[in-house]
Amino acid sequence: METEFDMSWFNLTNYEPVQNFNIKDWHLQLRLRLDINMFLRPTVPMVKIMGEGAAITEHAKARVNLSLIKTHPILRRRLPLGDARESWQPIKGLQPPSIRDITSNEMELENDFISTIGEEELNFFNEFNGLFGAKIYVDLNATDNQLKADFNSWLKAKRKATERNVRKRGFTEIDFNKWKTYKILPYIDLILISHSQGKTLTQSQAGDLLFLNETIDRAEKIRKTIKPLAEELLTTKTICAIERQIGEV
Repeated sequence: METEFDMSWFNLTNYEPVQNFNIKDWHLQLRLRLDINMFLRPTVPMVKIMGEGAAITEHAKARVNLSLIKTHPILRRRLPLGDARESWQPIKGLQPPSIRDITSNEMELENDFISTIGEEELNFFNEFNGLFGAKIYVDLNATDNQLKADFNSWLKAKRKATERNVRKRGFTEIDFNKWKTYKILPYIDLILISHSQGKTLTQSQAGDLLFLNETIDRAEKIRKTIKPLAEELLTTKTICAIERQIGEV
């Protein structure tokens, strides 16, 4: 008979540093957990791209980092991702502009990479890593006003065609305070650790652990508010949006 999920390790006081988090702190902790989530259960496309040996190595690293989270949830380092992923990391934590010139070397590397993988692997990269941006032709003979108008029209059509929902505004202190109040980080950790152990964390259990002193329907709060928000934050789309915003500050 399957034993229940052991939650004796969980201590909310370990998350007190969250109260002083800025956007870079949130990015570090959320990105770490996104990486852990991906490497704990690597998909077939991921294994094909990385190779079985590398996938096994990253899976082991993810489990080590997850075990550390039990006692030290506010980790101050990123999960090592290997040379291939690290080569895409921005220098000094700054993101390149969302619109920029593409070098011939980048184009060559991208074309070489695409030629070596199948459609399933390419879809994986586009969905989870946002590796390849859209390529467009810009006629510099046109006026600035015409270029801006044409770009807005193109962007609207492209967004609709790719069905990528992108935030219309940046993250603010209102968002960060909400994440603190809703105890998003400890909730994510509870979910990640329960999944890694093959156990079930019920909404009632999560609610009692996170909001024991609140006279509310705690399970309903988890179901309606905490769970959807945590799932949204633990996506590459959200992490990339935060990274772009960090590049602007």
